[in-house]
Order: sequence, then structure tokens, then C-alpha cells
Amino acid sequence: MAQTQQQIERMRNVLEVMQGMSDLIPHFPTVLDEPRIYLSTAQTDICRRNPLLSHLVLPGWVKLRLIADALGHAHTGIDNALSCTGQLPWLWATEFENVHTTWRFNEPTLTIDGVSYPDCETYYKSKQNPVHSAANAAAWDLIKVGVMTKAITAKFEASPEAKRLLISTHPFPLLSIKDDAFWGFHPVRGGQNMLAQLLMALRKRYVDGTFYRSNYNR
Repeated sequence: MAQTQQQIERMRNVLEVMQGMSDLIPHFPTVLDEPRIYLSTAQTDICRRNPLLSHLVLPGWVKLRLIADALGHAHTGIDNALSCTGQLPWLWATEFENVHTTWRFNEPTLTIDGVSYPDCETYYKSKQNPVHSAANAAAWDLIKVGVMTKAITAKFEASPEAKRLLISTHPFPLLSIKDDAFWGFHPVRGGQNMLAQLLMALRKRYVDGTFYRSNYNR
């Protein structure tokens, strides 16, 4: 009986590895072979128009290298990020971004401190001082992480779809490659990956059951 169970486990491991080698994993991966990005059914038309992505049947977790090839990007950012993570793969999704260019996601309307905002980015920018000076920049640097934390908390509470997706990524790391060395990971210069760091902190509160609506004002 024990031997049969061991055989089943070995076969399951083999199947998971084989599954991980595919361009798209339809369900959440139990074995993460390389960095992947989630594409929802909202991205179907975009993929159909791209020869390298037209075979994908969404939704699912797609190899990030395949996406880079399809969009004409080098693998430099992926390779540099893997060097920084100790070759540990990560996950990402357009639902986790606050601005959407290539992929589609309908940002939820947010109500924060009694005021409505069409999305996270609008709220975030509304808190910035329009007068540019060294003093204002320094003051903004002290509060911008708190502002973003409040924005994304309201966003994921307002979007059950994004919230479920965020929770489902546990316990894998999150990382966003973008031309922003603070909120993301710059392909050449690297970065702090701060947006992903905040999302992983929020995800931990959801998973641990320590999140309470009273933690922020709606």
C-alpha cells in the first residue's frame, strides 16, 4: 500500500513538471518552472492577433519569456530579475498593475475617505503636490508608499476578481518588470519592486486572516 502511494506521488510529480513545461497552465501551477504571467479571457482578442500567442486558450498562466518574444522584448529583464531572486521564478498579472497598456482590465471605481476615484492611479496622483521642488519631492517620498498601500487595498476590496487572483498566487513571489526602478524591477538597472512587495504584504493579510475592513477608510 505504501509503495503504491509512493508511485502515485512520483507520477503526480512527473505530471506537474510536464504541465509546467507547457506555454500555458490553465489552472494555478503547483510547480513553478519559470516566471509566468496570468492572462484572463479578456486578453483573447489580443492573443489571437499575435502569431506567437494565437494558440493559447485562455485563461491561464503563460510563460513570461513567450510574452516577451511576442511583444518584441529581450529576455534581459527576466534574466536579471532571476539573478536577483536566486533563480526563483515569480508570478504577475495585469490585474495587479494600476495602469494598463498592452493588456485589458477594467479598474474598479474606488471610494476612499468619502471621495470617489475612477482607479488607483487617479487617487495616487491626486495626492501628489503639483508644484515641483526638491522639498516637495522629498516630502512625497516619505508618504508615497502609504498612499499606494491605501490605493491598492481599496482596489482589491472593490474587485473580487483581482482579490481572488491575488490570493491564488500564494505562496509564490510576485515581481513586475517595468521601466520603474522603485515600483517595479527595471530590466537593466533592477529595482525595489515595491508594488509587488505591497501586494505580497496585502496577500499575506488575506491568507492569514488578519485583514479587517476597519484597517482603511472606504
